[in-house]
Amino acid sequence: MASLYDPFLLGEEIKSILDIDRSPSLRIGRGVSDDLQKEALKSLIQKFAPDWISLQFVCYGFHPKGFVYGWGNRLSTVAPKVPWQIMFHEVWLGERSGSSFKEKCVGKVQKFFVRDLVRKISPRVIHTSNSTYAQILLAIGMKAKVLDLIGGVPIPEIIDSEYGNGYLSERLGFDKNIERSEWWWTGIYGALHSSWPAEPLFFQLQKIARSLGKKVAFFHLGRSRGGEGLLNQLKAKYQTEDFRIVALGEKLEEEIPCLLRQFDFGIAATPWQIIGKSSTVATLLELGIAVIVNREEPYEVREETMQDNLLIRLDNNFEKEFLNRLEKRDPKSRQERISRQMIEDLSK
Repeated sequence: MASLYDPFLLGEEIKSILDIDRSPSLRIGRGVSDDLQKEALKSLIQKFAPDWISLQFVCYGFHPKGFVYGWGNRLSTVAPKVPWQIMFHEVWLGERSGSSFKEKCVGKVQKFFVRDLVRKISPRVIHTSNSTYAQILLAIGMKAKVLDLIGGVPIPEIIDSEYGNGYLSERLGFDKNIERSEWWWTGIYGALHSSWPAEPLFFQLQKIARSLGKKVAFFHLGRSRGGEGLLNQLKAKYQTEDFRIVALGEKLEEEIPCLLRQFDFGIAATPWQIIGKSSTVATLLELGIAVIVNREEPYEVREETMQDNLLIRLDNNFEKEFLNRLEKRDPKSRQERISRQMIEDLSK
């Protein structure tokens, strides 16, 4: 594994490390010259001798403005005889309906360099995480297959529900004898940005909960990314005895499944049209928890129906769909299924 434009290293720093499985990994700082980058990559590839090279692609992972200028030439020369696969986690700006003039201009430049990169390395297989991006890529001649994401944390064989229930009860100010059936526990897992819209979702949840004699606890688990102000605003507007809002912060990897599994349903921060790009939503789905998607971000492509019955869209049918889909599934990792698809796609 190689991190080519690592923001967590000093400018010209290069680190070679061994992963847990003893495979070599490489981290390259943003200030490392092109020649040193290529030599370091060539050395890593020669040591590992891969059958394939997989490029996990995000425009802004290579340049602060998302311009991947020159990367096609750099990457195409490090292993000219090894086939490439690309996973597009994001595409360029300007494809959303209502994109600004600036976004469209920046997006045109980004798209030009992406096409150049793909032309230079000539990948045998192209993947992306959702049908919206697949259609955008197809429009410029790149036939991408949709490959679901694996959740961001491992799903353990046994989930410590007693710990999760006790911890969340404590954070709500209750002892472990809380009458759990009186509450809906929900929340967002992952980064919470200040732009996330609480309305009309919170209004709908309050209305439905009150009609059923329920109370609501909303938790945020993860980094705020500027969302502290939003949480404070939500507390000031909504916090009552019947509607609690609690920030849990970051937790250890082994704690996360224990806490999330106690949710009656989750809430996504990612828009419906590109929900497949969210590894945190993938984690909730692997844990068998329904996820409400309350953000819309229309694109200039045909919208396709989501396949997972646990995804609930905030639309005109929300109340009916929501109440019909709250039953949890047994936790199950998608890793085996997704790995099998990946191998099949590479074998064709």
